[in-house]
Order: sequence, then C-alpha cells, then structure tokens
Amino acid sequence: MAESLRPEITEDMADLRQGMAEHHPPEPHWYLPLIAADPIWVGQGLGTLLMKYALQRCDEEGSAAYLESSNPENIHFYQRHGFKVIGEIQHGSSPPLTPMLRMAY
Repeated sequence: MAESLRPEITEDMADLRQGMAEHHPPEPHWYLPLIAADPIWVGQGLGTLLMKYALQRCDEEGSAAYLESSNPENIHFYQRHGFKVIGEIQHGSSPPLTPMLRMAY
C-alpha cells in the first residue's frame, strides 16, 4: 500500500493507520470495515438489514463490534444501531475518521 501513495501523504497515512490501531478495542470483537449499498438502493433499508445481520451475530457470540466511519453523515445511522463515538482520528491532510464501538447485548 505504501508504494501506491503519493510521497507527500505517506506520513499522514502512517499516522492515520496508527490512530486506527490505537482505537481498536483490546478484547475480541468484530471489525466492520465497510457497509455500502448501490446508490440507486440508498434509503431502501438495505444498510439497516446488513447491519442488523452483523450485529445479531455479534450478540449471539457476545462480541463487541467496532468500526471507523469515514463519513460524518453516517454517524447517526451507526448510533441508531447502538454504536458510540469513542474518539476522532485525523492526521495532517487525512480525512477525519470517527471510531465507534458497540458492546454486545
């Protein structure tokens, strides 16, 4: 990955990855790196179905769920599913990431 970065952002991205590592919970957890829907299907409840499925598995196993939101507009969506903001990750020119954690129910 480092070879694909522009030299002027390499350090910022290394700092960003370090911040991500520092926010991951130490206990076993599910890391949810990506949830997405085709833009023509946004607003149809597919993201909610995907999230409920993943969180059901977490709850069955008694595992926390962790993610980093790269879009501030999505934070409310994650909060509706029980996630709590646990910090902010941003270095230099990198976009802000919002680490979020949900404990198992």
